[in-house]
Amino acid sequence: MSPIAAKHRHGTEKVDWAYHLVRWVVGLIYLTFGGLKFFAGASPAEFLAGQTIHQLTLGGLSPAWSLSSLALGEVLLGLALIFNIAPRVTFACFLLHMCGTFTPLFLMPELMFRQAPWGLTLEAQYILKNLVFTVAVAAVFTRALFPKELEQLSQSLALEHTASATSTPPTSTAIEWVPRPNSQARDR
Repeated sequence: MSPIAAKHRHGTEKVDWAYHLVRWVVGLIYLTFGGLKFFAGASPAEFLAGQTIHQLTLGGLSPAWSLSSLALGEVLLGLALIFNIAPRVTFACFLLHMCGTFTPLFLMPELMFRQAPWGLTLEAQYILKNLVFTVAVAAVFTRALFPKELEQLSQSLALEHTASATSTPPTSTAIEWVPRPNSQARDR
């Protein structure tokens, strides 16, 4: 094994812990925020979440029932993230939930902006922080769901790095002008 490949493999072990840590922390946040929604008045997002689901279901679910459903879904999603249960299903549910969290920006702009588009309310800031969760969880699940593809990419990058480190630099730094085949025809 080349020194670069060995260094790369050692770095991968550190990255593995980082991915687990992200998954656990986001799972814990889901578990906590979902658990709060089971208790009336405990979640700061209670009104917003209930109204959003009520509007998304076209009034089919009452805010109280939708909040309980959301609480259960978030707790289950948190447990699935923490214990790495059914990664493909978990990732799909996570993406669906994230899409739902951004809908108040469009369904209830009067609650999201003091002055659109830059005067964000606290609720809008609460929603926009989900971009960080989305990117972090996408990185974790890309690694979990596509390990072969990432390993192939990693190996090809290591080979390119090895090749560029051993190649000799060019002897001349002069730039040559090479006319294109049709350049004379265009100049006429």
